[in-house]
Amino acid sequence: MNRRKLGWALLLALIAFPALSWAQPYIPDPDVYGKIASATQPVTLMGKIGYDKNHGGYYLKNNPQYNFGNKVILNQDHGKLEKLHKRGKIASIQGKVDPREIFAHHLFIERINGKKYTGKQAPLIRP
Repeated sequence: MNRRKLGWALLLALIAFPALSWAQPYIPDPDVYGKIASATQPVTLMGKIGYDKNHGGYYLKNNPQYNFGNKVILNQDHGKLEKLHKRGKIASIQGKVDPREIFAHHLFIERINGKKYTGKQAPLIRP
């Protein structure tokens, strides 16, 4: 009987530990200011705004037809980006990326559809 209880306890532990690591809360990226400072190369991109916590919150779907080239937005304004996300239309984004990143994974936005943009919220990461 003790072996059976031990077996159930081990099975429960094997299930619980991965679930706990998956359920960790997201926090604002503590290195966001370093990433913003490194974003020096001006770019103009066309894409849709997406939202996914695993992608840092709001991000630019840079090439929506082919599903690659997504860029995490370093300066998020949740109100403005949520509206663009819900609208689902392609937007013209002017901003800066880090020229040292091969795929330019992060984007600092300066203008959306020609209008000045000033977001102040950092993307989300898991600690």
